[in-house]
Amino acid sequence: GGGGGGNLIEAAICVLHNICASDAVSERRIGPSAASACSRSLTMRQGSRFARLVTHVPGPVSLSHFHSGKLAARTLSSTAVHPATENLISFVEGNKRWIKNGFKSPSAAGSMVDHLVEDPFNPTDKKALVISCARSVAPMDSIFDTKPGELQVVRVVGNLCTSSDGVMGSVEYALTGDAPPPLLLVLGNSSNAVVTDAVRKAMTEAGRAAELPETRKSWLSFSAAAPGCETDGAALIDEMMPAARDAMLQEPRASFGRLCELAGKLNVWRTVETLVSQSGVVFDKINAGELQVQGAYFDVSTGKVAVMGQHPSLSKLLTIPPKVPASPGP
Repeated sequence: GGGGGGNLIEAAICVLHNICASDAVSERRIGPSAASACSRSLTMRQGSRFARLVTHVPGPVSLSHFHSGKLAARTLSSTAVHPATENLISFVEGNKRWIKNGFKSPSAAGSMVDHLVEDPFNPTDKKALVISCARSVAPMDSIFDTKPGELQVVRVVGNLCTSSDGVMGSVEYALTGDAPPPLLLVLGNSSNAVVTDAVRKAMTEAGRAAELPETRKSWLSFSAAAPGCETDGAALIDEMMPAARDAMLQEPRASFGRLCELAGKLNVWRTVETLVSQSGVVFDKINAGELQVQGAYFDVSTGKVAVMGQHPSLSKLLTIPPKVPASPGP
């Protein structure tokens, strides 16, 4: 079909992906390779079998339905769509525009100060809170072709998050303010230095050092603590090692590049899992239907953002409340 029809089909598929990931898909249904399978973006050809949007979704579904084409998407006009999903669809469309326009975004209309200074009479709707890597120079507003002020961004090296760090605190503060965004997006990216070095270390541990490509600069050079300093400079890499080792377990003979991609996506799931299982604010807002936590992966070489959806074991994560109580609002 034409461009408009293709966009509608992709948008509907994205909605259905969220429904599948949050409710019908569990570790038990899709097996031990769930994280690997769910981390792949939904790439479905716009052939004749996807040309129609149907209004019925059959009972329990699994990812195999998507890849086999057995499951089409609901009609958007007849489905109650979470605001987070609507925003995510607009981000996907915006990312396409950004790429099509040669990685350029149109200038914001009006004065920039009008967009960035809060106007109590005309507030800017916050569409999402985005966690992304501090070493990535990609501007979030441009990547998703959004207006200034629509995205709140928390940047941290390696896209890592722990139970009591500043990232968790920043996320909880943003979600307990006035008119918080309905979407928390954890955005991983390719060519991530921390992921790359963690994979290097994991491959070296597995006796595959000879397969590693040469590099002129590495975070591993900070592995030894500086004189008089008790902090290990490789703490970030150590924090990333579980994702790197899990990547090797899932695809033991994969190439270095493939392992870096897989580890980067698994780290997205690990960050999502930490947010849901350790933050009372995030946990409560998801259960109340006020928030969705989604994963995505940014390919810095192409500019494309692949939506990963919600955590494949979200329903299981929501059965155990965090030990840390939810913080009161400001």
